Amino acid sequence: MTARITVRAEHTYDVLVGHGLQDEVAPLVGEQARRVLLLHAGPMATAAERLASSLRATGLEVVLLAAPDAE
Repeated sequence: MTARITVRAEHTYDVLVGHGLQDEVAPLVGEQARRVLLLHAGPMATAAERLASSLRATGLEVVLLAAPDAE
């Protein structure tokens, strides 16, 4: 099951919640983006790297950054 939540703030954006969403991320980034910061919890490093690879395959430059616990 996948849920799409639209966050209405200064800049509206969508959040997807679910499993196996790797292929859904690049279209959400948008066509004007050239570089993305992928912020992740330390224990999620392997999943973050898989997502980064998927994003790189679309031509995006990806910077990975592990956030300290409790941030």
